[in-house]
Amino acid sequence: MHDATMAMNATTAKMAANTSKMADTTEGMSKTTSNMNGVMTDIFDVGRQGAALDVRTKHWELVVNSPKLEDKGTYAGLYFLAFEFQLWSNIGQDARPGERERLMADAANEFTRHLLGITHWAPEEVDPFAGKNPLKFGDVENEKASFNAVAASMEENNREQEITATDTSEGSVSMLKMIETSLLDGKKIKEGKAKLEDFPEYENIVLAREELATRLLRARYQVMGLAVLGQLTPITRNFTEGFKLKIWGDKWDMDFNQMTQSQIRLASFRIGQAIQARDTLAQLGIEVTLDPSIRKIYSHAQVKNLAGQKGALVTSQDSEAAKEQLGLISLLKDYTGSGAAK
Repeated sequence: MHDATMAMNATTAKMAANTSKMADTTEGMSKTTSNMNGVMTDIFDVGRQGAALDVRTKHWELVVNSPKLEDKGTYAGLYFLAFEFQLWSNIGQDARPGERERLMADAANEFTRHLLGITHWAPEEVDPFAGKNPLKFGDVENEKASFNAVAASMEENNREQEITATDTSEGSVSMLKMIETSLLDGKKIKEGKAKLEDFPEYENIVLAREELATRLLRARYQVMGLAVLGQLTPITRNFTEGFKLKIWGDKWDMDFNQMTQSQIRLASFRIGQAIQARDTLAQLGIEVTLDPSIRKIYSHAQVKNLAGQKGALVTSQDSEAAKEQLGLISLLKDYTGSGAAK
């Protein structure tokens, strides 16, 4: 019995030693796994940086070099979608405190530096029609057209960001929102109601080039309204017809029987964005005047088949479709003045 007890004690001691070794091994494996995870997140972070930078570089070059305005706008939108704050995941390196704000600061710095390359012209020379006249060309004309495309695309949000932002209650952020927030906070600083240190780094970067930021909103106010005319008239598609609308003031039909509900929503969104740019500038004490040609073209619109009118496909003014039609008319009047879209 004594011998058996001694043997059991020896076996137990060996098991304890083996268990201790297993614990050490498990701890070592855990550390190795943790290290591997750290390496993988580092690789992912570096890989995303490089891939996103390549996409932005490529599409910025396409914005500047593309001869067609429609292509400039498409590439500008893709450029904004590729900023890393748009791809923020809140995992790995992205989970570090302040990481999202750092990515936003990087984006503001890169974007404003890019703008310097297409603004070799005076701030007061914002021209919503830049690039639409084949008789006008050259580097400055192309810069203005590129600038307009960029100004009209700043609201773009990557869906990946929207998903992550929803999951984390952070809220999605666009370059447009960053520009507007920075300018409005800059006003508070000027009025002595706040200090620069009270705000994120990206706002400091935007405010260092405040004139470019306000120029973007001034261009956006004009261009978004012109984009709606591009939907409803041939002004941006046919030079001859556009010339007649712009110079001669030809009448044109805003026929709601020819517009789908999706087209009405897009037009309302664009006009709403134009009004938002104007109102933000007004809060900053900057008065803007609508381009005379844009105002003239809208004032010659002849509204036909509006909801409830005789011959209109939408017969009830109480329907959702009718409310959207009437809403667009209201926005156009706000945008241009009460004399428009009669």
